[in-house]
Amino acid sequence: MKRSVVVLIAFVVMLAGVQTVQANTLGLNITVADGFAVVGYNGIGQGGEDNETEGTPNTIQSQDWDLEGVFLNGNILAMVGGFKFDTGVYHGSTWYTSGDIFIDVKNSGQLWDYAIRMNFGSTNRYDVLDLSNLTTFVVPTDVPLSTPWRVNSNYTYLSQNNVFTFGLITDSGFSGWQSVNPGSDGDPHWVKGQDKHYVVDGFNLGFLGSGANNFSTHFTMKCGNDLLIGEHTAVPEPTSILLLGLGLTGLALRIRRKA
Repeated sequence: MKRSVVVLIAFVVMLAGVQTVQANTLGLNITVADGFAVVGYNGIGQGGEDNETEGTPNTIQSQDWDLEGVFLNGNILAMVGGFKFDTGVYHGSTWYTSGDIFIDVKNSGQLWDYAIRMNFGSTNRYDVLDLSNLTTFVVPTDVPLSTPWRVNSNYTYLSQNNVFTFGLITDSGFSGWQSVNPGSDGDPHWVKGQDKHYVVDGFNLGFLGSGANNFSTHFTMKCGNDLLIGEHTAVPEPTSILLLGLGLTGLALRIRRKA
């Protein structure tokens, strides 16, 4: 290998080791494309999720139904959306509420390994459900391709009554369509002319153990109007990358001395 090439590789690797990427204070944006958007329903931003809804069958495109992003800060998971996670959306005499947050640990041998069930109240609590290959699921009412919505049967509780937070988020970095019927749900946060973004935060994924290095998440509302997917794959720690860079630099210097 020529000396100049080795030096260039070492420099690039060392730079990669000192760079950090943070979408906002919620942590790293791990949103990925769900692959279901069609012409007229596709969005923008990471994963193409901002302003995207599923397009088969036709879905409602408004901020009320829009899910935006999944974030990871260490082991803490968060989600952002125009969708009001606590009450859901009232439409056609039906409340379309939040589903469970499904978690798939890659190479585990089953479709879904865990689910987080949010219980909203004066103190917001969540349960962690331990799933198996016998677990059954509830399919969304309108857009089946967004399945699953909630866990139905054959699961056990890994933990219960864990605390999470729900609220309004400002400067989320997401755009959004204005609601077709703003404020109809009695939302005290809504201000005319401003798009709504809500956040659920504080889901500790420490229970994944080594699985926290390679997993995906799945969330939708009762109708399946929008699907939000996150994916996390561990990368080498900055220290390891720097050591690799230093090693390549040393190799380049050794080649130079022999030249």
